[in-house]
Amino acid sequence: NKSVPYDGIDWLLDELTASNRRGLVNLLNHVVRMEGKKTRVRYAIDQYVSSLTTAIQKKDAQRLKLPDILRTDPFFEDDLDG
Repeated sequence: NKSVPYDGIDWLLDELTASNRRGLVNLLNHVVRMEGKKTRVRYAIDQYVSSLTTAIQKKDAQRLKLPDILRTDPFFEDDLDG
């Protein structure tokens, strides 16, 4: 129980186990479908942000691209994995 005002997330790191932290980082490696193509979350985020910016600038919500979540496939490699 912390009586100190919220200051950053250092306190959160004390609360999370090493396994929890690894799991959160690994979320970026999960596979999603973006515009009909499988890709990892880390790449889909860039596509989403770009589409959000375009949608706002053009005032056209149809330009917003959202990913579809897929089952986890640890052996999947997308074109950007190299």
